[in-house]
Amino acid sequence: MTKLTVLLPLVSADNVAVERPMKTVLRSAVAVALLGVAASASAQTARVTGTVTYRERITLSPSAVVDVRLEDVSRAGGVPPVVADVRIERPGQVPIKFELTYEARAVDLRGRYAVRATIRDGGVTVFTSMDTRLVITQGHGDTVDLMLTRVGTAPPPPPPVPPAPPLPPAPFRNLPGTFVGTVPCADCAGIRYHLNLFADDSFALRRTYVGRPGGPVDDWGSWTVSSDRRVLVLQGRDDRPVYFAIPTSGSLRQLDLEGLPIAGRAPNELRRTSAFRPADLVGAFRGVYTYLTDAASFVECSTGQRWPIAGEQASRDLERLYTSERPAPGAAVMAEVQGRVTLRPRVDGPGTESTLIVEKVDRLLPRESCAPRFAGSPLTRTHWLLTRLAGKAIPPAADARRELSLTFQLPEGDAPGAFSASTGCNRLIGTYVTDNATMTLTPGGTLMACKDDAAIEAAIVAALKATRHYRVAGRTLELLDAKGERLARFVR
Repeated sequence: MTKLTVLLPLVSADNVAVERPMKTVLRSAVAVALLGVAASASAQTARVTGTVTYRERITLSPSAVVDVRLEDVSRAGGVPPVVADVRIERPGQVPIKFELTYEARAVDLRGRYAVRATIRDGGVTVFTSMDTRLVITQGHGDTVDLMLTRVGTAPPPPPPVPPAPPLPPAPFRNLPGTFVGTVPCADCAGIRYHLNLFADDSFALRRTYVGRPGGPVDDWGSWTVSSDRRVLVLQGRDDRPVYFAIPTSGSLRQLDLEGLPIAGRAPNELRRTSAFRPADLVGAFRGVYTYLTDAASFVECSTGQRWPIAGEQASRDLERLYTSERPAPGAAVMAEVQGRVTLRPRVDGPGTESTLIVEKVDRLLPRESCAPRFAGSPLTRTHWLLTRLAGKAIPPAADARRELSLTFQLPEGDAPGAFSASTGCNRLIGTYVTDNATMTLTPGGTLMACKDDAAIEAAIVAALKATRHYRVAGRTLELLDAKGERLARFVR
């Protein structure tokens, strides 16, 4: 009641007049409080600034590192405690500016504090502080310029890395194109090749075995060029790819089943013809059949090519079988047929187009679809299994946990990429750098002793260290040495 009696006369005179001074008082109190908080916060941290230099006319390399420390030198002897420090990487050239931030409460006004600096390069101390430069207390300020003394010699810079040789130009232009030639045959007079490459990465290949009974053998599928643009890979209906070296944009040289040169002097080259030469394809075709309003088409799985279907021979059987499945109008259904692909006049305009003539219907597969077309595998994010090492075949591991494998991760920014390798006993990690077709691998870490796999592990590590080039050809990866000799071969 006493407090109420004192305040009532102040309010009863003029409510509004009394409220305004009260608000002003409150605002002032808040402002004072905020100023106190700000002053307290600013009092918690402080800083020392300055520069680092030296007298010698020596240029610092990009690998130089500057360390600056604020030390408590109040007590003589021993290693002085560090109050604050800062590391400057890639500092440029002297004078080098620095700023040391420290907690004000860590400084005793009765103590003595000094700033020291060191410049290191390649792990060698090149310049360091020899005198004591006091700061902060006993009348010393918070700015200091340090003159360092030379105490060592920086290691010589590594020799400049020569630029990687440029990749050859893209070998196949103005497609479609035809390559022809006769290569050696073990049990016939020769194998006559007729290879057509199309711009959609599909191909058609006819092999004629000279002097052997029977007609030509046709194949078709998809093609890709290796990452170094030196090898052509054909993936047809057979599981085994066909490899050709690319000496020039107008020639191909046959390679063996593992993409290696074939021994001997017999001619094994195909030459590009001056004009494209179409050729028929005969065999069994697997693809997606579509029928709509008296027009039928077939998209072959391995090439991705779409062919109209000629309305003759067994095409009516295919149409009736398709209709019996009662698909939605225009729906696509997987079909296997036998027949021939040949040039016919276009229905919708002048010229000719490849047309499928169905000679026999094998079956419809309404619940199946085409597998993805063959294409070159990427180097990174692919699990590569070792199949050959130092010229010797490596059998598949019985236990998947002991697979001999290699995996590359995408590099981030300018940093090297990371790789991991399994040797069957240890898992190696390291970094790699690629430039065009060149590659350098740097294994790291410590290896556990392996009793049974020591020899093959040593060979794997040696191959990684000797790698200077690489080649991704379709679904294989080759590590090559400085001379281009194969060190190891992996498959996807």
